[in-house]
Amino acid sequence: MNDHQVGLTYMADYLLYHLNQTENFAYVSLLKLDEPMDDIRLVLAKSAIYQGLLAKRRNLETGEWTTIESRVYSRLVALRFFRSASKLPGY
Repeated sequence: MNDHQVGLTYMADYLLYHLNQTENFAYVSLLKLDEPMDDIRLVLAKSAIYQGLLAKRRNLETGEWTTIESRVYSRLVALRFFRSASKLPGY
């Protein structure tokens, strides 16, 4: 089954769950987080901001542009990161 069939967020969430269950917290320092986290949405948002993965969005009511974290790109980065056995001790 391909990643897009399952969903990138679900894949990243499961991998985060697995790392936390096996007490492999190497991702905390590598993603520049303050502490281990169990909410993949927060991990993705914080890692997107840290990596500069930002997107510009226009508010349709005001016409103003805002900058937000790009969770689409951060999902892909997180999956690639979590799958990289060489970066996570103990695998």
